[in-house]
Formats: sequence, C-alpha cells, structure tokens
Amino acid sequence: MKRNIALGVMVMALLATVFYFVGKPDKEAQREAKAQQQRIADQIVPVTFVSPRASALKSTLDVSGPLKTLDDVQLGAKIPGRLTMVTVREGSRVRAGQVVARVETRNLMQQINQAQGAVQAAMSVKQQAEIQANISPQQSLAAIRQAQAGLDASKARLSVVRKGARSQEKDQAKERVNESKARLDKAKIDLDRAQRLFAGDAIPRADVEAAQLQYDSALSNYRSALEGYDLVVEGARPEEISQAEDAVRQAEEQLRLARTNTVTDHVKRQQVQQAEAQIRQARASLSLAQMQLADAAIVSPVSGYVSGKPAQVGQVVNVGSPIATVVGLSGVYFEGQIPETEIANVSVGQQASVRMDALPNRVFTGRIVAIDPRADNLGRQFAARIAMNDGGVLRPGMFGKATLTLKTIPNAVLVPRDAVLKQNGTAYVFVANGQVAKKVTVKLGRVQKDWIQVTGLAPSEKVIVKGKDVLTDGSKIREDDPALTEARL
Repeated sequence: MKRNIALGVMVMALLATVFYFVGKPDKEAQREAKAQQQRIADQIVPVTFVSPRASALKSTLDVSGPLKTLDDVQLGAKIPGRLTMVTVREGSRVRAGQVVARVETRNLMQQINQAQGAVQAAMSVKQQAEIQANISPQQSLAAIRQAQAGLDASKARLSVVRKGARSQEKDQAKERVNESKARLDKAKIDLDRAQRLFAGDAIPRADVEAAQLQYDSALSNYRSALEGYDLVVEGARPEEISQAEDAVRQAEEQLRLARTNTVTDHVKRQQVQQAEAQIRQARASLSLAQMQLADAAIVSPVSGYVSGKPAQVGQVVNVGSPIATVVGLSGVYFEGQIPETEIANVSVGQQASVRMDALPNRVFTGRIVAIDPRADNLGRQFAARIAMNDGGVLRPGMFGKATLTLKTIPNAVLVPRDAVLKQNGTAYVFVANGQVAKKVTVKLGRVQKDWIQVTGLAPSEKVIVKGKDVLTDGSKIREDDPALTEARL
C-alpha cells in the first residue's frame, strides 16, 4: 500500500509540472522540470533487499536418448544342413556358452571315421617305410663287403692259377677252405634261426633276406675256396685260367652294383618323408571334420534374451543363415546427443545421472565412456555413450534423460532473477549503499531455479528486490519491511 501511495504522488507531481509549464518559454520550462525531478529524487523510496548467495554452482546439460546394448548378437549357422534341435524361443533367457540349436551331424560322423582310418593307414605306411629305411643301409654295407670279399677271393684264385702253388700256398689255400667252411656253417645257423623267428612273426622279412644274403655269400666264398685249393693242388689248365679271369670280372661287376645300390638308401628315406606328409594330411582332414562337428552346435557367446522368433527344427540352413538374435544385458548403455555448442564442455569420464521413463523413481549413476568424433549431418550433434551399473534391470530400447555435470563454478555469486533489470541489452541491479540506491552493471551466467549467477557484484552487497523498478542511480531509499527482508535472506 505504501508503495502505491508513493507512486501516485510522483505521477501527480509529474503531470502537474507538465501542465504548469505548457506555453512557457523553453528555458524556464527546463528549469522547472529539473527542479521537479530533483523534488522527485528527494522522495524516499521504500525497498526490500537480499544478500547474494555465494556457493558452488554446477553447470549441467540434459540430453534425451534410448538405451542400447553392445551385446546385440545374431547367431548364424557355420555349416550347411538341417536343424535337428532348437532349444530357445522368443523371449527365452540364455547363458553365455549355451547351445541354442544344432545342425544334423550324421554325415560329419562318417567323415570323422573315414579321416581316423586314413590317419591309421598313413601311420602304418610310415612304420614300414622307417623299417626299410633303417635296414637298407645295413644291407647295402653288407653287400659291398661281400662283393669286395668275393673280388679279393677271385683275384687270389686267379693269381694262384697263373703262378702255380707252393707248399705254403697249399697250406694257405687249405686254411681259406677251413675258414670259409666255418663262415658258411655260421651263416647256415643264422639263416635257420631267422626263418624260425620270421615264421613266429618275431622279426620282419627284411631280416630273413639279410640272413639269406649272408648265407649265399658264404656258400659262394666256400666254393671259391675249394676251387682255389683244387687249383693249388692240381695246377691250372688254360681254360681254368680263363674261368678265373671271368670270375674276377664278375666279382668286380658285383662290387660295382653293390655300391650303386646305396642310392636306394636315399629313396627309402624319401619314402619315410612321404609317409609323414600323408599322416599330416590325414590329420588335417580329421581336424577339419572335428571342427565341423563342433560347429554343428550354435552357441550363444553372451548372456541375455532371445529377440524375435528363432529358426525352427527341420529348417535347412546354409552358412551364415540366421538362427536367433540374442540381446545381452551386460553391455547396456545410454546414448544421448550432445549439441555442437556444448561438445567442448563434454569429455570422456564425466559423471552423469540417468532417469528412465519406465522407472521414474530411480536414478542411475553413470559416466561417459565414448563420444563419436563426428557429428551427424542433420542436427550437428555428437553421440555420447554413457555406461551405467544398473544391476540388470534396464533393457535395450528404454527411453530416458541424462543430466551431465559439465563443470562446477566455485564461489559463484547468485541473486534473485527478479532483482535483475535490463536496458539496451545491458543487465544491472540496484544495491543499497547506505540510504542511497546504487546502480551496478553485471554479467549474467547460469540459472539455478529462481536465482541467476552474476559477475561484477560483491557477495557482501545488499541487492534491492522490491522497489527497484522506480529507482535511479542515487535514489534515496529506506528499508520497507525488515521482516520481509529477513525472510528473503
């Protein structure tokens, strides 16, 4: 009421001044107007005021968006075939590692059996090749030694035939007969023993062949020794000399052939390598068949729920054919759009509070884990991903709002919004400077409900709220209602 009376008095005074000076000279009118303004200025305006608030001010940004998930997996067939089992349906909950479907495996089992048989056969071939590779060098060396011994004996016999024999030579010839007979007897014993062992499957055929070769060589040497002894005793005829020369040539050829046959030792080793390659190939085929058998089971890599209708039992699928879609819950996140004007104030790691429309009474705490580096072409906004610890209650597709704390302004100065005046785009307030109103220009900042941040104003000032509209810089004031002022404080 007091404020209305004061306003009425000032308005009547101004009107009286205007009517009074109508028609008077300009200078006199100006003097009267100035005097009247002074009288108005001398009016004491009742006001109320408050002290600014100094507190930490959080700058926030609200963004809306849906919940999405990182674990949105479409399970597909890895091998072609007919589905013999589907264990889930729409909405079913699945665990990571759970088999949700299976492709027919009858043909795969046959392939595995065939591959296993091929591995066993290849290993058997390798075993035989290794036996031959180990025996062949021994046989070759024995053949060379036997051929060399035969050559030496043939040359000795030829020498005896040509020169004739002395008593010492007869004794030596007799000794050679005895030695060759002893070797022949031993070779016969070894051959008989090898044949018995081979008959009992105790040794391979190659050992029998080696023993037979030793016996044949010993028999040949024995016969040669006998012939040599006869030549020494009886003397040689021309045809016998010719025969001895032929025997030397034959022995030389046998030695050459024995040395040439050592080439087959390398061939035997190559056969072992070929057998090993066949084993590797057979095992690779077996491994492939086993992998295909494992791929017959379609397994969910994540825990979650089946979205949509899965494939049906009996359906024929190809590689990549969709079987089921599993939406995981462990990777649920909120995606909001950050305006281009605020992207500089948003960074990975900032905290956020998220409210979902479906759960209005709950607040979920999260933080920004990723920001798309490229804005969309439509609204020039950047997608931000906010991860939350929701305890498994949130579902992809829910919609909500996230509040981001952009920054905190410490010791921000806040005044009531209705205490701020504007003139020509410049904001200002009136403060009580004793019994006089003082105009202070301020810069506006963030709004916090009914209060607004300002700069350029000391926290100790008394900001005029009521009565500010009729004040000018220097107006006289008085506190209108201390109780009201106290209440606003």
